[in-house]
Amino acid sequence: MIAKRFFVNKIRELGYTHHEQKKRVDIWRKRGGDHYVSIPRCDNLEDAYVVSTLRQCGLKDPEIKRFVTESNS
Repeated sequence: MIAKRFFVNKIRELGYTHHEQKKRVDIWRKRGGDHYVSIPRCDNLEDAYVVSTLRQCGLKDPEIKRFVTESNS
């Protein structure tokens, strides 16, 4: 499990901004683009979700692995 705050910081580094709040998710949008990411409104996120979402955002596997390792320690 990865703390949501670490994931949100990473998404911000990648150029995403908070777009909209729904009942169970927050919607983040890439600045100047049409890519959206929905982040569950909970304190911790599953590793598999984080890996999948960061891959969709364009991060390479070594960067994703390093982020997950650093966030879990």
